[in-house]
Amino acid sequence: NSVVRKDIGACTDRYLENWQPLTGPDYQRISYGHDLENIWLLMKACKTAGIPENLLSDLYRSLFEYALQYGLDRKNGGFYDSGSFNSPADRREKIWWVQAESLVAALEMYRLTREALYWDCFSLVLDWIVQQQVDWQHGDWHETIDRSGRPSGMKAGPWKGPYHNGRAMLRCLELLDLCPAAETSHSE
Repeated sequence: NSVVRKDIGACTDRYLENWQPLTGPDYQRISYGHDLENIWLLMKACKTAGIPENLLSDLYRSLFEYALQYGLDRKNGGFYDSGSFNSPADRREKIWWVQAESLVAALEMYRLTREALYWDCFSLVLDWIVQQQVDWQHGDWHETIDRSGRPSGMKAGPWKGPYHNGRAMLRCLELLDLCPAAETSHSE
């Protein structure tokens, strides 16, 4: 409840110890990957706590819609890194973990709602990952793909490892078994 900026329908991630949000241009930013990851983490937390996961469905929709509106590359696929409040992404690199978390969030939302919007998002991002983010020659996923499509970054380091993408692939396989109707696109 503290991190959701209810006036815009997205979260920020810089706060004082008392949960007062830090203000100013450096802090008025949305990380699309964190918001998408928050969706499925909240779903899992609700399930673990015995709370109906649809209790927070309005929040899930709000976070996903904001990320779609401002962070999704609708032409090529993939989510950009981040952007200022209510503005298109200005950090337009595509980071490996953002793509991984978006896949899980999209399939979890599809499982919950059966709305084609989420399946179509999953498909668009997955196609982009397969074509651009995966390093088919040397393994793993490229850390970053820049605006012109060039990969950069390390394969492993303090913040880069196969954690996000490995976990995402395993969870997506589980979700695809739970959502067999998702095998064909709804956008046709």
